[in-house]
Amino acid sequence: MSADERLDLAQRLAAALSAACPGSEGALRGSLAAGTADDPPPDAPAVMPWDPYEHLTSNESRHLF
Repeated sequence: MSADERLDLAQRLAAALSAACPGSEGALRGSLAAGTADDPPPDAPAVMPWDPYEHLTSNESRHLF
């Protein structure tokens, strides 16, 4: 994906996010401009607080990967 395509995708994502969550567009544009859009928020947990596969038996989870 070229830089222009990534920028277009980011702008479309910002527009969709702004429509879905008013007030979030400024934060997203700021993180895109700073190059930190992929960084987790500072208060994000270091690990996932729950295991999404904990309900699966070992036999079932083998087939996921």
